[in-house]
Amino acid sequence: MPVTVPRDQFKAYVERQLQRRFKAIVAYQGKDISQVISELIEEWVKENEPQMIEELLQQQQQSDKEP
Repeated sequence: MPVTVPRDQFKAYVERQLQRRFKAIVAYQGKDISQVISELIEEWVKENEPQMIEELLQQQQQSDKEP
């Protein structure tokens, strides 16, 4: 039995031409737009999350040093 993962919806605005090109490529590859967008977001999060965590740790260390 497949596991159901909770999902949320959000709205984003992109240039019309970019949206059309994206939609055409996704359709050509026989993929689902939501799946492709989720994969792109996941990759972006993996690339950017470590930097955010490092910055938050540095901020915490700075506030721990303040009197």
